[in-house]
Amino acid sequence: MVDVKAEIQFSLASNIRIGLGIGYLSDIDSMHMGGNVGGISGGMMGGQTGGFSGHSHDFRAVPLTLSLYYVLPVNNKLNIFMVGGGGYYLSSFRDISTQEENGFGPHAGFGFELEIADRIKIVAEGIYRFVNLKGFTGELHPGFREGMEGEEHEEGFWHYNHSQGEYHFHNSYEDQAQMMIDSPPYNISLNGFSLRAGIKFRF
Repeated sequence: MVDVKAEIQFSLASNIRIGLGIGYLSDIDSMHMGGNVGGISGGMMGGQTGGFSGHSHDFRAVPLTLSLYYVLPVNNKLNIFMVGGGGYYLSSFRDISTQEENGFGPHAGFGFELEIADRIKIVAEGIYRFVNLKGFTGELHPGFREGMEGEEHEEGFWHYNHSQGEYHFHNSYEDQAQMMIDSPPYNISLNGFSLRAGIKFRF
């Protein structure tokens, strides 16, 4: 998963800073598993239902973040810091079509910065993010009713109706579109710990 960020920091006091940031997250998977709803792997998929059907799944997000830093000097070159804040995530997920959902989530972590030259520092941080993007819906995949060799299945299929809480057997694959409509929405979870390293310039 790609996870990068750029940030501008302002000093509010000798050991307190505020940061305004923008980031970019992306993950692309090509999975071939049974299921009737598109999703994304790598621990990013949550919710009530989901699966893969031999298609690529492309997830992208742009987080806009506001962070507060508490800085503790170790010596004249090394600082350690604690950080907490929140972000608004603009996301898109492509299965058959592209769906867009946005959401808010907090983050917290710690790190250090080491001065290597005048006005230049190396920064490393570990951040835990609490973000769930909700409301993504399943889509009927083209060719879903065909077998591995392209033959059409004749035995029908079982469908669990969430609104009724019952299983139903269908002889015709023409009812698959309704099956997908009844599938509940699923979430994409960005919860987790990430490590970043970068360079900081002081103006």
